[in-house]
Amino acid sequence: MTRYFEYRGGAVVPVPDGSNLAYEYDMGQRRDHTEVKIAPLDAIVISRKDLPPVEYIDGGEQVHANTYVESSENPAQLREYAIALLAMADHVEKHPPVDEEQVKALSTLLWGMSLTADATVLARRLVERGVRVEVTV
Repeated sequence: MTRYFEYRGGAVVPVPDGSNLAYEYDMGQRRDHTEVKIAPLDAIVISRKDLPPVEYIDGGEQVHANTYVESSENPAQLREYAIALLAMADHVEKHPPVDEEQVKALSTLLWGMSLTADATVLARRLVERGVRVEVTV
């Protein structure tokens, strides 16, 4: 994969990943270069800061970005809807839903230990970070 770096003079240079420059940049040793992203001229580029806010509805079961399409013939409304979908996908990817059965199972295990922290809060944090317990019903 090729990465792109802008030298302090403004020139952008392609650099193969794994090269000395890329390694030195990753290690914080190259402050004279800044990594940049290159996009095709016809690309649609949307900054994350321009995504609409996302909230949970229905007791946290669904994500929602406030948008509505009155007409499928209105390009502005369709773009707004597409950006809202992108915002929701980005949010769910960063904050995956928590399986409450996992929280309950892990909480039960933790309550059996002598912990000073609230076991349910700790269990929720662990499940949010990917810890899973086999739940048998």
